[in-house]
Amino acid sequence: METQIPQSLGLNDSQATTYLYMLKHGKLSPAEIAKGTGEARTNTYNLLDQLVSLGLAEKLLDSRTLYRSKPPTVLKQLLVKRTQEVNRVNADVSSLLPSLLTTYRLTHNQPGVVQAEGHEAFKIIYDDVIRSQESPLIFASDNDRNDPETAAIIDGQIERQKQASIESKALVPKDDAPTNTAQKKRGDKK
Repeated sequence: METQIPQSLGLNDSQATTYLYMLKHGKLSPAEIAKGTGEARTNTYNLLDQLVSLGLAEKLLDSRTLYRSKPPTVLKQLLVKRTQEVNRVNADVSSLLPSLLTTYRLTHNQPGVVQAEGHEAFKIIYDDVIRSQESPLIFASDNDRNDPETAAIIDGQIERQKQASIESKALVPKDDAPTNTAQKKRGDKK
């Protein structure tokens, strides 16, 4: 019997060979399995522990220790388990990828678009300012200081830039635009 299916589920050649040998021969001692598969006896014990851990074999305690394979339907269960693990890793990588790409682009001066929202966006942009050591042009908003957490992030960045000797230029909204012609002519500012 070929070892392709067990190997496609992530089993190495020795694990697949041992499982299939046990499947064909029923209850066996580790010594019998080692002899039948050509594996060293110490390696056979490790392989049997691995197969038990994967749910592909079971240890039977009679007058002596014997092992037997579980039915081939457990291969389907192993496939489901491996699929769930791959999906979990995929979700983890997908959630980390934007941050990793941002770090890569900033570190290697690669152009790119950074997508971030809220306070995380401030932190990414501000870290880039410190890393690049270039003076930023800031477009401020009337609402920048309304939120205490945002105000604290901005104040922290101002301090970081002072320590790094990085100046900023800011375009800020006018609080109150002149409402009549006389004020405009005099150049009054509020």
